[in-house]
Amino acid sequence: MTVKQAEADFKSLCTRNNIWAKKWDDVRRCPHCHRLIFMTQRVNDQDLLRQEEEQESIVDYLIFTGNIPHWVECKGMGGSTRLALSNIEPKQRNFLKSWVERGVMSWLFVTLGDGRAPRNRKAWLIPWYSFRIVEMEICEPHNLKSLLWRSPAGPNQEHSMSELFKDWELVWENGNWAFPETHLMVPAYGVLTLPKLY
Repeated sequence: MTVKQAEADFKSLCTRNNIWAKKWDDVRRCPHCHRLIFMTQRVNDQDLLRQEEEQESIVDYLIFTGNIPHWVECKGMGGSTRLALSNIEPKQRNFLKSWVERGVMSWLFVTLGDGRAPRNRKAWLIPWYSFRIVEMEICEPHNLKSLLWRSPAGPNQEHSMSELFKDWELVWENGNWAFPETHLMVPAYGVLTLPKLY
């Protein structure tokens, strides 16, 4: 699994389900010299006037299910079997929180594992508010800095992505991640019945 595997997996999930998706890139090409330009920040100039801890940074995707917008941050690195909570930057957290407060759904897409799906990899599309509840009620009291993707044997087996986020876990179908019918995206946003985009 590559560094950007989570973003590629999420794009495939959207394409398969007729979800319009706009990716905010970290890398662009100069129109004059064609060299790569690495975006060091994805922050609005107006936002720079606020205190550092209040600033926001745009997340990976803006998607639409029909005419309903959602923001999505993708996480998961090649070969990683755990999600480090510090991988979600404070500015990304502020961005997701601010949109939830405005009534716009925000999500965290996570893919973890060290091999081929579905046996050695898993994926989740988790509402941001659900992720934050787990962080505040489980991770912070137990001083957890990361979450394993599957339950280990031992005392912390309930502190894994597979256990904590089982309602948000995706399934593997026909060589791609797919929504089970119980995932919130299906009954609330009708992702299995969206018309073709073009």
